Amino acid sequence: MRTVTAAEMREIDRRALEEFDIPGIILMEHAGVAVVDVVRSLVRPEEGAVVIVCGSGNNGGDGLVAARHLANKGYPVAVYLAKAPEQFKGDALSNLKMLRHFPVLIKEFSEFPVDTVSIVIDALLGTGTKGEITGTCREAIDCLNRCGKPIIAVDIPSGIDADTGEILGAAVKASLTVTMALPKKGMLAPAAKDHCGKVIVADIGIPASLLDA
Repeated sequence: MRTVTAAEMREIDRRALEEFDIPGIILMEHAGVAVVDVVRSLVRPEEGAVVIVCGSGNNGGDGLVAARHLANKGYPVAVYLAKAPEQFKGDALSNLKMLRHFPVLIKEFSEFPVDTVSIVIDALLGTGTKGEITGTCREAIDCLNRCGKPIIAVDIPSGIDADTGEILGAAVKASLTVTMALPKKGMLAPAAKDHCGKVIVADIGIPASLLDA
């Protein structure tokens, strides 16, 4: 199995942009759609709301893309932001602006009503996470782990070091992880494997030559 470190994945993304002229927002769109495909294979719109917990980085942006497409397909969707809207930047901010035109509940993070929820998407923290997690992000991870609903992690469960598999104080325990392009090295560590659940590797349109290199 081929795996990548966080730095190698950043280099792949950089080369996709600079050498193949693929904008990051296109890769983000493909990542979000890959998550939507998995959700649609597991639950129907009438089974309850999809809750997506989003950070302000690219991982959160993937979650915002998923929210837009799920809403467009008739799913009731609620998005909880772990950061204030003014902290969103770049492609994630663009997707937050787009999402405001869709029938999606968007609010800053708080406990969500689990009795009306069918599935939860963890789009909180991505592969660049280092150091112990505190504050709202820690609260959100604890909330996800208490919710008792199936959790889909976007790229890597929040709170896992993508290189070592170390649990950074707390980590989401996902039922399933949709990882983008290639599995991350840390996901194979024993502690991390317990948090990843089933792993699906999603093709997000990165040229095969970059992955082979």
